[in-house]
Amino acid sequence: MNRKRHDCTTVNMSDITVADVLKRFAAKVTTPSVKERVQICDSVVKCIPREEFTDAAVRGVIRLLVLTLGRYRDRRSRAAVHNVIVQLATLRAQPTCQTLVSVLAEFAAQQVKLPPCVSSSSESLTALSWLCSVACLCYKSSDDMKHDDFTRLVSFCQLATTKTTTITAYSFLSYRNLVLAAYLGFCTTHDSFNTYS
Repeated sequence: MNRKRHDCTTVNMSDITVADVLKRFAAKVTTPSVKERVQICDSVVKCIPREEFTDAAVRGVIRLLVLTLGRYRDRRSRAAVHNVIVQLATLRAQPTCQTLVSVLAEFAAQQVKLPPCVSSSSESLTALSWLCSVACLCYKSSDDMKHDDFTRLVSFCQLATTKTTTITAYSFLSYRNLVLAAYLGFCTTHDSFNTYS
């Protein structure tokens, strides 16, 4: 008799606790298998709407996602992570913004010490795509932009932009995100930005 595999691909999600999914995510997030990366990210996306997915879970997932910046270099893996970021920003905006800004501060501190290269450009560009998506989903009005988190997010967008190359940027970012990145950079140097700080 074949034994049933107890994973998120063969078992109904309602039969698996959020704690089980998060435990598996923490164990597998650095796996070299693209298939497993996509599966664990999809399982997290399905868990986010559940009541037991707490703010602590949001913080934990984002901290683990940052580990993928230097590891996930294929399109499918990066898209899976981006889906998690979008779902978190859509359903859990406040803890997502606060945590992402906080953990990327540590990432930014490391990036400024690195010389420009393809690897660091790619990592910065991926972080920039996350920040642009969060900016679109979480900061939709001038009142939203008055928060300190938005100011810090913009500064990280600027840093990420300076750490990328034009060729890499056009390879990985959509036109919308490039325009948004340019707009955020403009805001930090334009007088009108002072109204949001």
